[in-house]
Amino acid sequence: MASPDGPGLAGLVVALVALAAWQFVIYPAAFSPLASIPSAHCELSVSDLDAVRTVYQGGFDKPVWYSVFDNYGVPCMFSTRGMAEHSARLLPILEDSISGPSSLGVVDVYSVFMAATMDFIACYIFGLRNGTDFLRDKAYRDHFLELYKARNDYGIYDQELPWLTKWCRRLGVPLCPKWVDGANRELGEWCRRLCDAIVGNGDAGISEGQETTSPGDHPVVWRALVSGLKNEEAKNGPSSILYPTALTNFRLSIASELFDHVLAGQETAGLTLTYLAWRLSQSPELQAQLRAELLTLSPSLRVPADGTAPELPDPKQLDSLPLLHAVLMETLRLHAPIPGAQPRQTPEQGCRIGPYEVHGGIRIAAMAYTLHRDEVVFPEPLKWDPTRWLPSAASDEERRQRNRQFWAFSSGGRMCIGSNFAMHEMKLVTAAIYSNYTTHVVDDAGMENPTDGLPSNKLACRLHEISRSICRRYNALEAQGNPSRAQHRLVVRGYSKQLERNAFMELLRNPRFDQPVEWHWQPHLSVVYWLLVVSGAKSDRIPALHPDDSQALHDLSAKASHCAALKNVRAVVAGQMTWQEFWQVEDVRYLADNEVMEWIHKVVDIADTLCTT
Repeated sequence: MASPDGPGLAGLVVALVALAAWQFVIYPAAFSPLASIPSAHCELSVSDLDAVRTVYQGGFDKPVWYSVFDNYGVPCMFSTRGMAEHSARLLPILEDSISGPSSLGVVDVYSVFMAATMDFIACYIFGLRNGTDFLRDKAYRDHFLELYKARNDYGIYDQELPWLTKWCRRLGVPLCPKWVDGANRELGEWCRRLCDAIVGNGDAGISEGQETTSPGDHPVVWRALVSGLKNEEAKNGPSSILYPTALTNFRLSIASELFDHVLAGQETAGLTLTYLAWRLSQSPELQAQLRAELLTLSPSLRVPADGTAPELPDPKQLDSLPLLHAVLMETLRLHAPIPGAQPRQTPEQGCRIGPYEVHGGIRIAAMAYTLHRDEVVFPEPLKWDPTRWLPSAASDEERRQRNRQFWAFSSGGRMCIGSNFAMHEMKLVTAAIYSNYTTHVVDDAGMENPTDGLPSNKLACRLHEISRSICRRYNALEAQGNPSRAQHRLVVRGYSKQLERNAFMELLRNPRFDQPVEWHWQPHLSVVYWLLVVSGAKSDRIPALHPDDSQALHDLSAKASHCAALKNVRAVVAGQMTWQEFWQVEDVRYLADNEVMEWIHKVVDIADTLCTT
């Protein structure tokens, strides 16, 4: 017997299929105002710089797409359409990671940078006394980040399918899980508490009890916003354009605005700093150059011997450092924190975009991702190359063109209002870190193009760092050359013979590691790397053995330095012989398959620990 609901359900399915066919096939192809424009369907995308200027500097309004960024049911500026104290928090965390009682030399930079950027923006908005302390409160920081991640993947439903999303909610079958709504509620309540903490009486003004003589406690953004809204209300009253929204919902409008600032200010700068540290960690040579530049700052950001927070240099000094600026600009170019579409809506009367006449009310957008990968402006656009921003490596015209096309903060009247704050904040954090420390990758699982394409190197890296940390502490009181000094344990990450052979070939071709080898490995864990070290091959990136390296390594080095088969290898690495010359005098493939493999086995035999995961 057929179910009485069968015909109704079948009809619903047919209706949905027909609606989808109309919405995504028939209408775009035949009836859409964009039907005459090639490849355009529901939205028009632009990547031409003149078109971008027309849209973003021409006063095009934001579409309803942005309503998902309303908070507490009230629009904020973003969704409306038509620092010394932080050094005292950040640097001790890094110092503890290398010298604390449980130090492994390992820091989760994403978590730390998200904490630092939250503390910066929250304390700028609410003042130090009422701001956040995510750097020191790791437990709540981790909880907050989990809440924030929970909501990230579900905004698309309200933005792209608002009618379907609302309809499904009314039917009791929401497209977003309930825990996403719960995370949004908790985050909203958290921001409300920050707002209410400023005014003990809960009013929207500033109570006298909150006045302070400490500049750090001054709620800069809060007071500017409150003062601006009050002045607007006094001046224009009900006739103000803000009256239906901000002025009739005073407290919620302030909370909505600041909630948007806090979240945007944290995530964008935190992500950028994470990518910046990741990139720098793959280039010790560039780190050394940056450190040399940073040490010219006066006062220096080096931590004093007594552990107190360093004085901050003049912001103009930071802005005058070309390599620091170049490293940050190139990171923002290749890893723009908002790489996707930033929609606008064509004016009601329509407009002309390039060779096309576009109707009014059409959603149109540009993307930093495409603008930043224009190979005419940015040669080798997928390569992270800070030198493209340096005066010494690019002409004035090339840099002007690149700056015109740089779009990490959007452009026009609705561009990011916090761009100057963000640039200074990121430069300051970068300068503070690399004035005092060097960094390397321990585990970059989840990053774009991770340095290790195989299973994680985390275990091997931890063992490597533990060994060196213990030796540093134990040997601190032992004179160099004393036989009682502790020795580093040799920890290597085991790869297949073919991968080790390929790495050997790549390292000879490129002994400075200017480009990553084909299988993206960690040099100091590689058997081939240690083979080159013990062979006596030297370059800026292949050092001599450390006095505290194991005696077995030193013994093997004594043998390898007299090996005739490795003589030309040493010459290539040292730059005394070109790769082409090497090919002419050596049967490279035979060398790699026989002599090199024999020495690889010798390195493995003396390793204290061989990791395979």
